Amino acid sequence: PAFARVREIVRASHEHLDGSGYPHGLKAERIPTGARILLAVESYLAMAGERAFGGLLSEQEGLDRIRLGAGRIYDPAVVAALAAEVAPPAPAA
Repeated sequence: PAFARVREIVRASHEHLDGSGYPHGLKAERIPTGARILLAVESYLAMAGERAFGGLLSEQEGLDRIRLGAGRIYDPAVVAALAAEVAPPAPAA
């Protein structure tokens, strides 16, 4: 019982904002916030992280792919927060 909320988040971590994910086809607000965060972060790390499969994408390319899915696969607010954390700082003027 102590881990019920964690199980719910992990179980829903492959649900997409538009309902096209799995295992239950949850949509938008029916997907727990933690699961929406986990999906975006896990996807980013799989594409551009140190242990990325194939290591084909740069951090920027991985972030760009996540941004392309904002509103369809990923929660736009989560994508914005992820970008704020991982995007390189703008050059000083």
